[in-house]
Amino acid sequence: MISEFSAYKVTSEVLEGVLPTLEKRPALQKKLRDIEKVYTSFYKELGEEYLTAEELLGVLSRLVSQSEKIRTSIIILDGFTGFTPLQYQVLEEMLQCAEHVVCAVTEDEKGGREELFSMSREMKNKLLALANKHHVSCDEKYHRYVTKKRKVADELAHLEKQLYKVPIRPWNKQTDAVNIIAAKNPSEELGFVLRKVLSLVREGYAYREIAVVAGDLSVYRDEISHVFDQAGIPYFIDQKKGLNTHPLIQFVKKALAVLEEQMSYDSVMAFLRNPYVVSDENTFDGDILCEDLDRLDNYLLAGGIERINRWKHPWVMPYDNADEEDLSRLNQLREQIFNWFVPLRTVWEKPDTTVREAMTALFSFIQQFDIAYKLKEQQKAFRESGEKYLASEYEQVYAKVLGLFDQIVELMGDETLEVRVLSDILDSGFEELSVGFIPAAVDRLVVGDLMRTRLEHIRVLFVIGCNDGLLPKRADRGGILSDYDREILKGAGMELALAAREEVFCQQYYLYLLLTKPSQKLYVSFSETSADGKALRPAHLKNVITKLFPKCQTYAAEDAYPKLEGLMQKEDGFLLLINGLRSYLDGEKEMWWQELYRYYMEDEAFKERLDIMREGLFYGYKTEKLDKQIAKKLFGGDHEISISRLEKYAACAYAHFLTYGLQLKERRQFELGAADYGSLFHASISHFFELLEKRHLNWREITDTQRNQLVEESVAKAMEEYQTTVFDSSARNKSMAGRIRRMTDRTLWALGCQWEHGAYEKTWHELDFGRAGGNGVTLPVEEGLELSLRGRIDRVDFAEEDGSLYVKVIDYKSGSTKLDLGKVYYGLQLQLVLYLEAAMAMAAKRNPNRKLIPAGIYYYNMKDPIVSGFDMTKEEIEAKQQKELRMNGLTSTEKASLLLIDAEGGNVVSGLEYKKDGSLSSRALVANADQMHELVTLPEKKHSIWHETFTEERLTLIRMNIRR
Repeated sequence: MISEFSAYKVTSEVLEGVLPTLEKRPALQKKLRDIEKVYTSFYKELGEEYLTAEELLGVLSRLVSQSEKIRTSIIILDGFTGFTPLQYQVLEEMLQCAEHVVCAVTEDEKGGREELFSMSREMKNKLLALANKHHVSCDEKYHRYVTKKRKVADELAHLEKQLYKVPIRPWNKQTDAVNIIAAKNPSEELGFVLRKVLSLVREGYAYREIAVVAGDLSVYRDEISHVFDQAGIPYFIDQKKGLNTHPLIQFVKKALAVLEEQMSYDSVMAFLRNPYVVSDENTFDGDILCEDLDRLDNYLLAGGIERINRWKHPWVMPYDNADEEDLSRLNQLREQIFNWFVPLRTVWEKPDTTVREAMTALFSFIQQFDIAYKLKEQQKAFRESGEKYLASEYEQVYAKVLGLFDQIVELMGDETLEVRVLSDILDSGFEELSVGFIPAAVDRLVVGDLMRTRLEHIRVLFVIGCNDGLLPKRADRGGILSDYDREILKGAGMELALAAREEVFCQQYYLYLLLTKPSQKLYVSFSETSADGKALRPAHLKNVITKLFPKCQTYAAEDAYPKLEGLMQKEDGFLLLINGLRSYLDGEKEMWWQELYRYYMEDEAFKERLDIMREGLFYGYKTEKLDKQIAKKLFGGDHEISISRLEKYAACAYAHFLTYGLQLKERRQFELGAADYGSLFHASISHFFELLEKRHLNWREITDTQRNQLVEESVAKAMEEYQTTVFDSSARNKSMAGRIRRMTDRTLWALGCQWEHGAYEKTWHELDFGRAGGNGVTLPVEEGLELSLRGRIDRVDFAEEDGSLYVKVIDYKSGSTKLDLGKVYYGLQLQLVLYLEAAMAMAAKRNPNRKLIPAGIYYYNMKDPIVSGFDMTKEEIEAKQQKELRMNGLTSTEKASLLLIDAEGGNVVSGLEYKKDGSLSSRALVANADQMHELVTLPEKKHSIWHETFTEERLTLIRMNIRR
């Protein structure tokens, strides 16, 4: 805003003069009054020592009359569409002092396009008024557009005369000079441009006679550089390149973020990932290796190391399989990284540090990483690889950054600023840094944009990115003053930059100038989708051209050339071969690509790529098996595994391979996940029963107060064993600790209530089984080879009835798991079944002369339900809660089993429903003795699956989908 006011000679006096005229616009008046205060304070702060860039023109206007050179010079102005008031002030002096002033203005002599040439007309009238003011004689001449001198194609001459004219006179003949191309995406659009440029050069065109202009050059810039470099086309991109994303500037910004955020995880890792800090085989030798940085990253994330205090002291937390040597290396990195920032932090965080001292410390910080040398090496590498513009960028960036440092020191060197404020000032400076490039060759193709690029003597023009909102660009000024505000201020005599509507006409005028530059051919292209797949519409310009040239057809970019005639280079032919093979696979019968295939088969440079391409195109999924020896090395020779591993293989063998073969896993984070909650709940319940046994307490007889006290102790012990400070890291995590206590208490209350409803007297808690204890469950794999399972059963309950021992198994879940017999059959839910088999086996060893009867398998989902209702008693509330907390699972149909688990029915197991006559409902999930036996022995019968799993790992990508 200040820059705009300065450029348009809006002084504090002008603002004070306009304010009284805005009485009927109080919002704008208040806004302008605030701007006036800031504006006045800004110039008061500058004083007489400093000038803004805009004020330099004012100084120049005062010195023009003193220049002898200007008095003997002819000043020629060409290519301008208008001037700011300060520029007019300079021109006013030149009109009086220079020997002669010539200004070229583009107008339509015959009229009919007043809005299009309104800026030119306004510029001409203002210059004439200045000349008349100082009695300078004027000679106004019209030089008509003469097609014969330029040898302009008839269609393009017609375009110049009729573009944006109302009404238009269409060209009803066929046209070869004007072409519209539709591409699927920007890449295909540039593919067409590339092939056409190479074709034109073969026809005798020079590169300098061809130009490419983009609606939004930022969309195409990188792709243009890639394809033109690959094709060996000399080109020049007429655009300054911003440096804000350059690694050097990011290095500085991230380093300051480390100070500002007190070495937070995000700021530290963003800094360390900078190529001037970390090194690998593709970059320069840095101070940290990528492998070490990855380990450090994982450690910081797992340990929740978020602030500077954790960096000051040695790290002692164990992590995964890290040994003492690994921890020692991590602490070396800790010291190294912390010490890098000590001098910088010492200076920047002192309250009385001046800007000069802070910037000096920052420069020293940069020097310790030897960035100047690294930039020179990168520049050299880019130049050797032919990337001349990148080489130029890396050559200039260091001086640009140091130049910004010098400016800041010169402007405010003796001031004291906070880290955040100085960092913001640097950010603003970095936003403005850019580098320009000089064309590297005379014969080169110019690539530019609508507003900046000026073209002369070109024969062919490609206008790419002709999409709605890009050509011309949609006006989106925003800012403090709206377009409506600007219109009001303009009416009050205060001139400012163009409003949105005027800006559209300005871009339209530039578009007119652009489209009338080529003398022989014009190609206008648009994309149907963006690079990320979003649908795009063609710009209004397409409709304008098709109305002006009704017989100008829109060609698809892929059809713009006959298949083989469009080949300009080997790479083009290879891409065409790929498309031909794809079409053949999609059912196209024509095999025009066979000659190309034979050609590339004989070309050693393309043979390897052809093999890869052929393998990819003709790839068909097939189940593969690992070699036995490889499988043994990956999975080990130990045939004792967990049940969850069997379930993983049944669900997706490839996921099993990734998890247990390659041992891939998600990175640990310093937070409580679902698995953490499950572990804590299990541990808390286990400790609860340990305390009961240790203190000789009966679960049926303890009071609510005793239970609450035992839960408090059990949860505290479980959290202590977890060896983490995550519960103290945030208010949310502290509240989660309270939630664990509440849910554990609610679980033990509900389990106690369920225990009272049944007749089971004895229970085992946290029962381990496996080969080590001699009580493992085995599955047959092949002759002479068995698979031993290991695991831990949360709870096994026993009841005696008529000399038989009834056994039921319960597994606690922190989610909402339900027993699904379909999943059991397909091996996706084996836990309860195998737990029951293990429990039966261990019970048989301890009770050799007793008959064992499998009574049931159940999941108990740990939760703290909220029940709804009005005017309920405590007993009614608890009854509803008990109903919500019932177990789910499979129960034996033996009458004793049903009575032992729940004498009344419906209180312990959900789904265990009875009819009015007392018989079981058809919806009840139950099984008779034979079915229970069949279920327990089911895993053994699937020995072929386990054989594949542990002898010939099958790498299938098919996931198991179960539908009810």
